[in-house]
Amino acid sequence: MPEELKLKIQEIFQLLKQENWTMASAESFTGGGFANTITNVSGSSAVFLGSLVTYTNEMKHDFLDIDERIFKKYGAISKECATAMVVGCQKKTIANLTVAFTGNADRNVSENKPAFAGFIAIKLNDQEPEIFEFKQENTMNMNRELFKELAINFAIEKILGLLS
Repeated sequence: MPEELKLKIQEIFQLLKQENWTMASAESFTGGGFANTITNVSGSSAVFLGSLVTYTNEMKHDFLDIDERIFKKYGAISKECATAMVVGCQKKTIANLTVAFTGNADRNVSENKPAFAGFIAIKLNDQEPEIFEFKQENTMNMNRELFKELAINFAIEKILGLLS
């Protein structure tokens, strides 16, 4: 892990600890990568509760209580689904800060949505979730692993900005 990323994560931990807050995630295309990145940094157990990896719509429905009408109307790769995921994660974990990832991490397009594109939602306490569209325009050298890494780093930046 790059030292700069590690320092940002440690800063997030400090900011959460100062408020006695916790963090959790709901992950789809990142497949637990966010949780892995966070828990690779010492001190994570003081603030990180865990991650719900809900890759399929059935898992999103069963574990995050997402209304199936969201999938029918907007699809899983939508700001509406990202919003429902982050809210469902907060309800299930009672974390102060929750983050959710949903999107296409591949050239194999799903739901007729763009390749290497998705949504990241972040919710802090009772505030409305912040939804960020995350996409890579230059996909010539893009692959699943790189897209996931970039999305996780993007989320860490946004979380730090929200807490600062």
